[in-house]
Amino acid sequence: YVSEPKLWQLSIFPFVYMFVVYVILLVPFKQIAPCEVDSVSIRNERLIDHMVYIYIFMAFYSTYITIADAVNAFQTGDWLAVRNEMYYGETKNYNSFQKLCLNGYSMLHILAEVWLFYNISLCCRYRKSFFYIIMLAAAVFLPVLVSSVANAARGVLFFMVLEALIIYYIFQGHYPKKFVKAIFTFSIVIVIFSLLLSISITLSRFDDDSSNQLLYYFGHSMNTFNYGVI
Repeated sequence: YVSEPKLWQLSIFPFVYMFVVYVILLVPFKQIAPCEVDSVSIRNERLIDHMVYIYIFMAFYSTYITIADAVNAFQTGDWLAVRNEMYYGETKNYNSFQKLCLNGYSMLHILAEVWLFYNISLCCRYRKSFFYIIMLAAAVFLPVLVSSVANAARGVLFFMVLEALIIYYIFQGHYPKKFVKAIFTFSIVIVIFSLLLSISITLSRFDDDSSNQLLYYFGHSMNTFNYGVI
């Protein structure tokens, strides 16, 4: 693509086709969504709760050991240097406990995110702790945001938004009205932050060609498909 810039010229048909494919992909997620949340049977809820508490600890600890890098990246604003340091700099030496927390947080992340939206859907009926939901939401999203800043990673933000959208969609219609408003407000804040950070990283990393790089980045899969079939 770099040697032949014309390949970046994306035509309309592949985008329309891929949109239809993604819609078809999302249909099964809606089909597996329970008609009533009560129909979901969890045999050992206490075990999941214990795992989620462990996840919360590892998530906050992972944030703690990466927050300094995120703050430094924000202060310098040189996202190109931050990214080059990740690619070409010295590998960070974490001790065994830190590696355990980082890996454990990563492996349990999807479970915790599903558990978060499931508990939101039940919070009024079973009086789930509001503080518990807030702590779990922070543990799910905060480490991802900090990691994306520390590593100047736009893809991490994109996957975070996509995962949350799919899991939210599964339990759609079961959320209390007051939580729907809160989720909408929180989502707007996260999306705006992610978009501004992505634009800032793009401007810093690609400078003169930054006006097109954001489209190139998020359209890369579409472009690959376009290149393969057109």
